Amino acid sequence: MRRVAVLFMAALVLAAIAGCSSDKSTNPGGGGQSTSTTYAGVFASGSESGVIHITVPNATLAPLQAASSDTVNITGTLKFSGGGTLALSGQLVRSTGYVRITGGDYTFTGDLAENEITGGYTGPNGTGGFRAEWGGAGTTTRTYLGTFAADSPDTQHGTFDMIITGSTVSVVAFDTEQTDPIYLVGTLTGSAISVHDPTIPDTPVAVGTLSGTSVSGTYTVPDHTGTWSGSLSQ
Repeated sequence: MRRVAVLFMAALVLAAIAGCSSDKSTNPGGGGQSTSTTYAGVFASGSESGVIHITVPNATLAPLQAASSDTVNITGTLKFSGGGTLALSGQLVRSTGYVRITGGDYTFTGDLAENEITGGYTGPNGTGGFRAEWGGAGTTTRTYLGTFAADSPDTQHGTFDMIITGSTVSVVAFDTEQTDPIYLVGTLTGSAISVHDPTIPDTPVAVGTLSGTSVSGTYTVPDHTGTWSGSLSQ
């Protein structure tokens, strides 16, 4: 449960798109509207976090058709929360959804399914996880980066990235005492945020409020409580 609480915090960062505005309407097109679809999200480990976006040619999203190759080229960008960007390039296997994309000393691998790409990565600062989503034509995606901390005397703390796409919330969090990311999902209703473990939908792990460019709230797990806060990624 400690890991679940942490991942809520880490996912507050997902909505900003690297190299683009922090509040952006996605329009992946199809039907001649656009030649590509961009998946926006966050990546995080115990020592770093930021925004990731991965661009996939739209033709690869259609049902598999006769083609000279089942593998297509994709591109992406990392935007680190502490500043700096890194270009990515790689490939998508159309028949399986397998994604591998690299840049510098970073390697991201994952799977494309249900309008999102999720997986893990390795880099110079260790290993971590990532999630990038496309919310559909005309939706707005926002990414928030933040931290969480347990109430005294517990010392649990960490970082989170949160993606808000329309009314859907996704979180990737990292506890400083853990090595694996925690993924949470939830909803935005008005300005109220509620997220939970995907396997326990009836039990909120964290609740809070969206106010302007900030998000904040509290989380509760069986052994302790805590607070979290984050801001819109620039």
